[in-house]
Amino acid sequence: MKLEYQIMWFENDIEYFESIKPLVKDYMDNLGFNLEIKLKSGDEDIYPDEINDMNLILMDLSLDSSKNGDVLIKLIRKHDAFIEIIFYSEDSKALKKSLKKLGFVEGVYMVSGRTNLTEKIKKIINLTLKKSQDVNNLRGLVIAEAIDLEMKMDDIILKYFNLEQDEKKEVFKERVLGIEVITTAKKVHLVNRICKERIKVFNKNLQEDTLTSEEKKKLQENISTLTQLKTEFQNIMTEVIKIRNTLAHVKESQAGKNTLESTLREYSTININDEWCNETRKNIRKHSKNLDMIIAFI
Repeated sequence: MKLEYQIMWFENDIEYFESIKPLVKDYMDNLGFNLEIKLKSGDEDIYPDEINDMNLILMDLSLDSSKNGDVLIKLIRKHDAFIEIIFYSEDSKALKKSLKKLGFVEGVYMVSGRTNLTEKIKKIINLTLKKSQDVNNLRGLVIAEAIDLEMKMDDIILKYFNLEQDEKKEVFKERVLGIEVITTAKKVHLVNRICKERIKVFNKNLQEDTLTSEEKKKLQENISTLTQLKTEFQNIMTEVIKIRNTLAHVKESQAGKNTLESTLREYSTININDEWCNETRKNIRKHSKNLDMIIAFI
């Protein structure tokens, strides 16, 4: 599972949807995920590839479309898409009747009344995450995301040294960034130095007499923002890279257990639990956003 959690939501009441969406988004933020919701009316065609990309489906029984929720559930399961579905309605009798007509369908959870929907969504989200938080999935997630972070550091270095032109870029990436001439730790050090240099340049520009008050304000904001980004970036080694290195070299005998010990002595043992998973996802997401902001200053 990547750091994007995707929900497909079949609902016609836009006002209700907009009232619940921020609550679900805040919950996913606390779990360290970016939330993406695809709102559907029920009239659209259902494509297997799109459905299978989802982590959860929310389905209102009564839709202002040619197909009600129970019909859509049948179509979704017909495509062998076994994503969890929350099937809800204000009309409890109609909901039970629809479920009876639908028959037993694995992975469909009934919610009678919208007041209980938010809590049910949270519970089923937790269920879907439990399925994905085994050690092998976590290793894949952290290692893949760490590679993405390193590529963003590469882009900062390339941009700073004006090596974004195709020929120069490919040569530099192949001969320097692509091999052990410059390690991840050295890239982190270099990006930190680049941030420090840019702050120095901004401070120097701030001393110019010809600046307008608006230009000074903008420079001060840039200095403040980049200083904060630099401070947070300095933690990337402990918050992401060392964890990546530990998971990349974990003992095979430890796979599947809650306690992981690296074969490399310099890396400490990791205790896998919900708190560790949430914190790790948050840190990865934080550094990804920060690197995107840093490159804008280069």
